[in-house]
Amino acid sequence: MATKFEVGKTYATASIGDHECIFKVTVTKRTEKTVTITGFRNKRCKVHTDEKGVEYIMPETYSFAPIFDATEVDE
Repeated sequence: MATKFEVGKTYATASIGDHECIFKVTVTKRTEKTVTITGFRNKRCKVHTDEKGVEYIMPETYSFAPIFDATEVDE
């Protein structure tokens, strides 16, 4: 079963360099291939899927940039 991003949910991930630094994004819009996020960055991101069927996004492409996956729902 695939884990997908859902509109209205907030996702969080820790910084690679400092685990006390938490990045959060909220999904505001969703298509089959993209999600639109607000929070860390306000932008549209391409959705990728890993080998386990979990979706993830990369809002930025620099080294140590945060990667959000659909299992990291901020409760």
